[in-house]
Amino acid sequence: MDISIYKLDTTRNNFLGVLSDHYNMKKVGETRTQIIKKNIGGETITTELTLDFYFRLDSNEQTISWYEYWFEYFGSTENSKKTVESAFGVIVIEIENQVYGISLGRGHHYTNKIADMDFGLDVAEMIIRGNSIDLKSAKFFKQTKSRSLTQYNENTVVTNEIGESNEVVIGKMEIDPKYEDWIIKDYLDRVVFGTALKINVGEYKPDEIVNLVFEVHYISVNENENRKQSFPRISILKENQDTAYKISDLNRELLGKIKAKMMFLYRISLRIAEKY
Repeated sequence: MDISIYKLDTTRNNFLGVLSDHYNMKKVGETRTQIIKKNIGGETITTELTLDFYFRLDSNEQTISWYEYWFEYFGSTENSKKTVESAFGVIVIEIENQVYGISLGRGHHYTNKIADMDFGLDVAEMIIRGNSIDLKSAKFFKQTKSRSLTQYNENTVVTNEIGESNEVVIGKMEIDPKYEDWIIKDYLDRVVFGTALKINVGEYKPDEIVNLVFEVHYISVNENENRKQSFPRISILKENQDTAYKISDLNRELLGKIKAKMMFLYRISLRIAEKY
């Protein structure tokens, strides 16, 4: 099974309210607090986590498409339907005022809507092994290509093209030796980095996954200046006071390009008119 870890672009209380009031999810059990102790190069750090579990189960009847075609053909008047159940689960973890969500079942429909879209690829730039990238999905802002899905051979050097925006990268993790006592060392193979960090696991203990989330959090905060790779992607500008000048500059540049294009077309039309 896959464990998908999202970094959420909101507060814990706000997200819990969204899960409960908007998505009709029910809280399972009680809020937990957990003390995490980790050894980093001989130094011990201690951090307190807050955890919640929310769940919803939907059940509905759906028609069976192939049955619809045939039951009347064979003289039957009895239609059949199938019962479909969809389970939604989200584990919400607050660490040092940052909020993470582990999506379970179809819980990704909720975590993905409020996630930090760059989180998985940011982590990839810090811990992915450069010569072990298996696959990369990207879209392009150029006339000759719009999207690509590229699979790489072992020990291939991965380069980026002009206009490329990465969406998903799959590869192996490589962590600093100072984290050698950490649980993350057991999950180094074939990790999916996108909006979320997706790790394939077999049987597991919840405590291990909670520790894993903390370890990813710690690395993402403390290894930010030590990025090994670069995965360019779209930068979404939110409309607020801090980004107003960037939006204004982009609008000015876009208007300039539109005017230049219109002037080019105008000159072409004049030449055509003179010719005829």
